[in-house]
Amino acid sequence: MLFHQDAKLMLDERASLEAADNLRTTGLYHSQLDFIAYGLECVRPPLVTFLLVIAENVGIHSVTEMRLGFAVICGLLPIPLFFTARGLGSSFRLSAVLGALCSLHPFMILVSSRLLTEGLFALLLSATFALVFHWRSSTGWKLPVLTGIILGLTCLCRPTALVLIPVLPIVWLFFSTGRYRAFGLVSALCALVTIAPWEVFVYHEYCCWVPITTSGSYNLWNVSNSQRGDMTTTLPEDMKEKLSAMTERERVRYFRQESMNWIHSHRAEFWDIRRQNFLRFWKLWPADFWNRKIAFRQAYGVAPVHPYAIALAKVLWFITVDGLLILSLVGLFLYVRKYPAEMLSFAGCILGATALHTLMTSGDRYRYPFDPLWMLLAGLAGSRLIHHFTENSSCHGNR
Repeated sequence: MLFHQDAKLMLDERASLEAADNLRTTGLYHSQLDFIAYGLECVRPPLVTFLLVIAENVGIHSVTEMRLGFAVICGLLPIPLFFTARGLGSSFRLSAVLGALCSLHPFMILVSSRLLTEGLFALLLSATFALVFHWRSSTGWKLPVLTGIILGLTCLCRPTALVLIPVLPIVWLFFSTGRYRAFGLVSALCALVTIAPWEVFVYHEYCCWVPITTSGSYNLWNVSNSQRGDMTTTLPEDMKEKLSAMTERERVRYFRQESMNWIHSHRAEFWDIRRQNFLRFWKLWPADFWNRKIAFRQAYGVAPVHPYAIALAKVLWFITVDGLLILSLVGLFLYVRKYPAEMLSFAGCILGATALHTLMTSGDRYRYPFDPLWMLLAGLAGSRLIHHFTENSSCHGNR
């Protein structure tokens, strides 16, 4: 897939390369491409950009070589998934099989060969939970400290992971015992220490404290205005001119104020958009997707999709996506008694990410990095259920 996909760079890739070049040559972190698209210059989380700077400093300037490097790094995803399954008491063989299968997410394979955050975020998020699920086997403080460092890097890859910083201390304080009750707090503090240098850098450059990037205010405005499209809003030219005369701090305040003004005067529409955002994030039944696909083919004179093909695709979607999601909820129920803090940490992370993307810019693309983890939980639940039924069958057969 690395060599067969379109060699043309996506906007996110071009903006990351531009930000990396600016950081390497001028020491400033900004992207003019991002300003044209979003009206802000510091919307991109820094971790991917830092990796591109390192690649350029060691002499890697070819985009294909960079993509190959990302594919190799993101290809390590089965390793943390394996250790996550082992942390839940799974056998070596089953953990290896499930880790490999859950990493074969089609979208994750595709983005792993792009200079995007999704593949790296999935890897780091899985590594964070692999460590969390081994805390109870730890004899010291090294594991929660390492977890905090990895969590900090995960936040620098994509700010959605910030929801784990309050979740871990609260969950482990109330749903664990002994010294493990402090592990969540230690990990959260180490994550904040890991993030702190970047926050100081952003404040020094833009004179504003923001959660990793300045994109939060735009992401709220993006789905809180009357000109919004299906998922994004194109900035009007007059707004771009107004924003170009502002500092980054003023732009953040401008988007925030515009969002609040619109929300106060469009309360019913605001809640309807939140409902749509929730459905976009989970996309449990892709009716809108297929309707858009049919409309696209009709508009461009492409041969229409046969209704039976659409029905089959919907059934397969339900089996592979909704079926696994239901099975993962069964897994959560099966494991929460034995591993309450671990399971509730995972559930809190998923709920926090859902809430963030329900409030702001949404889409199933933002959920995909979480998919390997809940697919792993579904696999473990399926294995336990199969083992339970086969044992019952053998017992009845012996009788």
